Amino acid sequence: MIAGSKRFFRIVGTLVLISLLLVGCGLFDIRDPEEPTGTEVPYVTPVERYLALKNLEIATEARFAGNFQRAFAQDYVFRFDALDAGTDTTWNLDRDLQALTNLFENAPEDVDLTWTIRDSAYYGDDFYYGNLGYRVVFRASATDSVLIGGKCFLYFRYQGSEWLVYRWADIYDETADKTWGYARSHAAELFPPR
Repeated sequence: MIAGSKRFFRIVGTLVLISLLLVGCGLFDIRDPEEPTGTEVPYVTPVERYLALKNLEIATEARFAGNFQRAFAQDYVFRFDALDAGTDTTWNLDRDLQALTNLFENAPEDVDLTWTIRDSAYYGDDFYYGNLGYRVVFRASATDSVLIGGKCFLYFRYQGSEWLVYRWADIYDETADKTWGYARSHAAELFPPR
């Protein structure tokens, strides 16, 4: 009985080995290189609030509104500074993401965002950065750039296992002629379609 079992396992093992060799044919052949299907913009799960700011910085510099969507809560609201507000004083998540997409679509590829943290505190169970300074430079060339700057209040809520922005209140502060709110609502004027 033992000799028959050994023979059976030897036959099954041989068949498995032959099957693997047939299936694996060409596995190690040299292939033609393929173009990348897309670039991945880094996003770190914001288990700390500073990581949420870093994600917004990376998304801005990569001109990728998709990571803004990941960083914002579903009930997110963008509130314009009174000087930038037209007929609307606030935008919901979908409208703001569309504005960011429009802004980044024709913006130059060389973008730098700098945050300046001035004030922060808990707000009930939530958290905010108050008078958070920002400076964004869109550089088309060494002599051609667009600067937006100002301050904002960013309100964060811990949801699931991450900090998400649920409110952005923009504030004009004379550091630049244009704020985030202005840039969002005047993207076609700042960066005309090419």
